[in-house]
Formats: sequence, structure tokens, C-alpha cells
Amino acid sequence: MYHKLLRFLRNREFPIPRTEAERIAQSAYDLTAPEASEVIQRAVDRGVLEDRDGELHRT
Repeated sequence: MYHKLLRFLRNREFPIPRTEAERIAQSAYDLTAPEASEVIQRAVDRGVLEDRDGELHRT
């Protein structure tokens, strides 16, 4: 799921509000809110995305 979401987000305009990215993940991949948050957080933890005050930026 992680890699699918990253591919999907590559086509998005950045920065993007984290809540919007989580909503996209929920609707596109039928995830629960906690699952979507976990996938986004994994990208942040791995340094793929940066969370700046609730906005996601590419690193």
C-alpha cells in the first residue's frame, strides 16, 4: 500500500495539506483514517515527505 500511495502522490501538486492527502488515501485505497495516517506517517518517517505545520512537502 505504501508504494502505491507514493506513486499516486507523485502526480499531485505539492505542498498538500496532510488532511487532504489522508482523505485521498482513504478514498483511493479504501483505507480507514488510522491506516491512511499511518501510511503518510511512514513516508514522513522515511524522509520521503516532510510535514511542515500540517502541510506535506516533497523532500
